[in-house]
Amino acid sequence: MIGRSVGAVVATRGHLVEAELPFARIGDGVRVCARDVAVNARVVAVSAGAARAHETRALLAPFGSLAGVASGDRVESDPSVLALPLGTPLLGRAIDAAGDPLDGQPVPRGARVAVAVPLQALSERRPCTELFRTGVRAIDGPLAFGRGARIGVFGSPGSGKSSLLDAIVRGADADAVVIGLIGERGREAERRIAALDERSTIVCA
Repeated sequence: MIGRSVGAVVATRGHLVEAELPFARIGDGVRVCARDVAVNARVVAVSAGAARAHETRALLAPFGSLAGVASGDRVESDPSVLALPLGTPLLGRAIDAAGDPLDGQPVPRGARVAVAVPLQALSERRPCTELFRTGVRAIDGPLAFGRGARIGVFGSPGSGKSSLLDAIVRGADADAVVIGLIGERGREAERRIAALDERSTIVCA
């Protein structure tokens, strides 16, 4: 059985943490254990230690606030910080980027999946040959979407982008709908969470 790599905070650099962490690799998940708080983070850079060549200095990008973190705090590798809940337990729920609930309900139970997954080879990707019905007739007619395609919606503020997405969420021919709110205004996120239905999941960062 291989134990977790353990080290300590050396310094902070703006929003990043520098730590002495043996065997650290770029992309590893870690947890900074301060006196009053635990902060999940990811290794974004590594270098040889300043004192001894076999030591590893790691630069960590935290997923939350660094308030309360101090030099000397324990740092330990933990792959689980890079895993999110998966499957039907998330239907009708709203979570943040770390998988923690935003809707006041208990933490979603069930399997968790790693955030980083290998890219699918081009030869293994299926062509978009099947129609994806959005429930919006102005789209399903002249601007039909292919199932699996990536679609961009662009427009000036107040032009109706959110209203259009709301209509697609309500009418889409799909068993589950995942809505990603990245950098969205607080009142907009609150409105969408309040209107959440049982086949939708909101991920808000």
